[in-house]
Amino acid sequence: MNRKELRESLSTYLVPALKDRGFMGPKTISGNKLLHEFQRSSLKDKQCIFIQLEKYKGTCFVLNLEHYAMDQERLYTARVQAKKGSGLKSWFCSEVGLIKGFFKQKQLSSESAIRFCVKLLPEIDVWFVSHKETNNIINVPVPIKVMKDVFNKPNNCVNSDG
Repeated sequence: MNRKELRESLSTYLVPALKDRGFMGPKTISGNKLLHEFQRSSLKDKQCIFIQLEKYKGTCFVLNLEHYAMDQERLYTARVQAKKGSGLKSWFCSEVGLIKGFFKQKQLSSESAIRFCVKLLPEIDVWFVSHKETNNIINVPVPIKVMKDVFNKPNNCVNSDG
């Protein structure tokens, strides 16, 4: 499994699932960007999902969520990960670590990691309403300054390039 195969699998499984839920974004995950933005909006809020690839060309990824509640002038953020914890150990990964490989533990395919992520999309939809943490969705506090900056020009998501 390499980064190219991960991008292809994300484009095959996760991107269409996001589009089916009304998110707008790229048709495929391609190039060397680490963040790939998808968003859907209404008059009262904007919901953003960022697919974040591992920095060092590995085959791990995580989803970052941003919810702008315009009526509350509030920004909520969270991270969707394969399991509780911090760092790459908690991300969706399709590679075997050195120790796991030594003990012949089964390698998770990119499709399996991504399909698990897709199964979490209903949970993500609930988070956009409730902002409650789950085993796979961890809230991330937002500094007040960032929140004020966002609502002065709310056209883009915080992590957006645009």
